[in-house]
Amino acid sequence: MPAPGHPIFGKKPEVRRAEDLAGRPVIKSNLIHGTTMKWLSNKILPFLLNWKTTLAGVALILHGLGAVVDALLQVTDGVLLTLEGLQLATGEIIAGAGLIAARDANKSSQDSKVR
Repeated sequence: MPAPGHPIFGKKPEVRRAEDLAGRPVIKSNLIHGTTMKWLSNKILPFLLNWKTTLAGVALILHGLGAVVDALLQVTDGVLLTLEGLQLATGEIIAGAGLIAARDANKSSQDSKVR
């Protein structure tokens, strides 16, 4: 026997959506969505607000990784791997991580949402 609301009875069930005062549909968040958005706003938003130092940090990290890849590719050509090249690349990667965690000079801690 078909369930009530089946098209055989001639009436389809009504689907109700939650709406705000302007009549726009409201999306109810679940636990995973809420937790993810809270983490993003607490951890990622300061990096996006301080885009200048974050961009410089990402550039330094990419340059350091490029130096490591270049050193490894030279090893395949028969050139010996030196410690100096890897030390410079490691320093660039560490400096890039520091710049990502830093804030811009023209932003206060409150504007950066650090405090």
